[in-house]
Amino acid sequence: MIELLFVMSIMIGLAAIMAASIGPVQANMSRQRTRGLMKMLGTGLQQFHAEYGSYPKCDDLNQGANILYRTLFGDYNEDGKPDWSATGGKDDSVKTFVGDLNPGVVDPITGSTQNAFVRMVQSRYVLVDSWGTQLYYVSGTKAKHNATYDLWSLGSDPDPSDANDSMWIKNW
Repeated sequence: MIELLFVMSIMIGLAAIMAASIGPVQANMSRQRTRGLMKMLGTGLQQFHAEYGSYPKCDDLNQGANILYRTLFGDYNEDGKPDWSATGGKDDSVKTFVGDLNPGVVDPITGSTQNAFVRMVQSRYVLVDSWGTQLYYVSGTKAKHNATYDLWSLGSDPDPSDANDSMWIKNW
């Protein structure tokens, strides 16, 4: 009987250690997924710049996540498909720079899509990070940290207004 209690106490101790280590592992995975998304968006922004000679214009923080979706996926009418697909591929003025932003099917109640990084908010598609929080993007004269554009995620920081940006994931 004592042996059984001893074995059970060891198992409970190991379970507690495992449970304590899951949180940091998940947080690190979320950061890595968001970094991967931002790298993909950065590549798309460079391709956009090479094609048009400038970055997508945005001076309003609240519009950046939508502007990035529309310009990099090419879905200006926000129907969930690149606009060239609506014309049977005949409209070559619309380009898709990041095809992985395809939202797929949208849940009308929650706004979630089949793509973890795209969400429907108030009838508009926005890009979100691994925590489901909208990304931020500004360009031109509004970019304060980078000469061309600023792109960032709040990471696990729930308050965008605070000065503690150590948890943010950013391109500067």
